[in-house]
Amino acid sequence: MLYDDYNIIRSWEHHELWNNRTEDRDDALIISCSKRLHEKDDEVKYYKAARLIGEVLGHMEQYRGDEWIEYRLRILVKQGVFTYKGDLKAMRLYEVKLTDEYLTYPIS
Repeated sequence: MLYDDYNIIRSWEHHELWNNRTEDRDDALIISCSKRLHEKDDEVKYYKAARLIGEVLGHMEQYRGDEWIEYRLRILVKQGVFTYKGDLKAMRLYEVKLTDEYLTYPIS
């Protein structure tokens, strides 16, 4: 097998290597897990980033690591999908919640 510089994420699924060229592969899962957390409560509140990351890891079919999920969560914060409070230096130091715009989209 030749090394492929164009694929960012590689995972083993269905007894074969799957490649993906975009980093946003897990973003929909991160958003839907956050919606599930928000729906369990009567009000929309901030959740510890580590709590959301754990929720995502628990629902993943292919494990990719908490560092990867936190990286994607920080990108989603920068894109305005999530708001945060605290310090983005470590997942235990900040909390996140979906913006109102993303709370109204149906869970996919």
